[in-house]
Amino acid sequence: MNTENTENTENTENTENTPFIIGEKYFLRTATYHTVGRLKSIYPDFFVLSQASFVADSGLWHNALKDGVLSEVEPFIDDAIVSRGGLIDATKWKHDLPTKRK
Repeated sequence: MNTENTENTENTENTENTPFIIGEKYFLRTATYHTVGRLKSIYPDFFVLSQASFVADSGLWHNALKDGVLSEVEPFIDDAIVSRGGLIDATKWKHDLPTKRK
């Protein structure tokens, strides 16, 4: 499988067997960190998120999901590459993605 990704590549794997949809916004929680962003592509071992931010503190979880307010975020400069093996859970993010450090 060619894993080279170009700017125009939207998907590198058949997503029929996953609940994830390319282009949707997600909040991903791994064992050690949280990331929010737009799913750009899926590889066998990685998710690539554009417009992504590291979420150091989500605040109260329910409130973050309901209102879209996060306590502490650090936007990535480039796309974020997140290991699928470390994923604990994920949910769609129904709010604007953070664009400023907070």
